[in-house]
Amino acid sequence: MKVLVFTTLYPNNVWPNHGVFIKERMTQFAKHEKCEIRVIAPVPYFPAINFNWRWQFSQVAAREMRDGVEVYHPRYLLTPKVGMALYGWLMFFSALPVVRKIRRNFDFDLIDSHYVYPDGFAAIQLGRFFKKPVVVSARGSDVNLYRTFPLIRKLLQHVLRNADAVIAVSRALKVSMVELGLPGEKISDIPNGVDAEKF
Repeated sequence: MKVLVFTTLYPNNVWPNHGVFIKERMTQFAKHEKCEIRVIAPVPYFPAINFNWRWQFSQVAAREMRDGVEVYHPRYLLTPKVGMALYGWLMFFSALPVVRKIRRNFDFDLIDSHYVYPDGFAAIQLGRFFKKPVVVSARGSDVNLYRTFPLIRKLLQHVLRNADAVIAVSRALKVSMVELGLPGEKISDIPNGVDAEKF
């Protein structure tokens, strides 16, 4: 199975510990026979001018190898505290050319997205464009915090309704998604794993 992982929560050359829980899960998945992954981990666009901490986004490699996995970091426009309802579309349009290029040599079977909004929203649009199923994993604040914003709540519901499968990392998160109107049978609760060799 070929899986395209789509998430902003993934390590990179600037922040090597960012979203390691997703990297660990998907790296273990890729070790299974006949399983392959490529990762799209968008980062906000920021000019390479060192005047605040965000300039470090400009230092993230456009493409890199992490533990033998190809990781791509397309840039998307992010306007802090303004225009949040557009982030999913902006992420989709920035990732589309990269995904088209990847697909030439890696015709993925499905898209595995982590974080419901905006990542999951962009993944749903990519799934529609490429006619591929999309699995969305809820992580916590994406549901518990964002559902308190009326417009973003509607976007969360849109993503959850249109995903082919939904994963919650805890039972409580599953309950929160049911409260958003998603049928419980559509949600699988799969907690983050623990590598017994490391812990």
